[in-house]
Amino acid sequence: MSNPERWALLLAAAGLGCVPDGLPPAETGPFQTGMPTITSLAWDCSVEDAEWTFEVETEAWTGGGWLWMTKDGSRLEEHRIYSDEADADGAWDRLSLELDVATSWQEANGGSSTAWRCAEADALSFLLVVLGPQGNTEADCRTWGADVTLFAAEESLPVCEVLLSEADAAD
Repeated sequence: MSNPERWALLLAAAGLGCVPDGLPPAETGPFQTGMPTITSLAWDCSVEDAEWTFEVETEAWTGGGWLWMTKDGSRLEEHRIYSDEADADGAWDRLSLELDVATSWQEANGGSSTAWRCAEADALSFLLVVLGPQGNTEADCRTWGADVTLFAAEESLPVCEVLLSEADAAD
């Protein structure tokens, strides 16, 4: 072992590379810690692109969310929706989801594609749930579409009685 290596080993053993206990913790800033609330929700289906898009804006950070889609309650699609942009201090979050229209219902894949065609939009029902920052608590929700009561029949789904209103819809 060379002299420089011995000195480095000796300094490390003596604890001279450690941070003293007496220093104050780094500033963490004024983060928002409340549960998120939905401030706007926009959705669309492009026939040209064969793609559904959903964008949700909230006050406060989220832990993502879930979107469910159904036509008659017999087949229910489940899609995870993730944050794609958020304020550094936690004041707001923006979640988005893009779903390709699958060529057949067997090829629909949760989180990336759907069996539902754009032409079926008026016959569909939707349920969107935003999760708290830790991702394990339902914080806010919206439901909309042809028959929102279809979701109540599925016991594994969260109960949401908040209908999407004009105030929620993004311009």
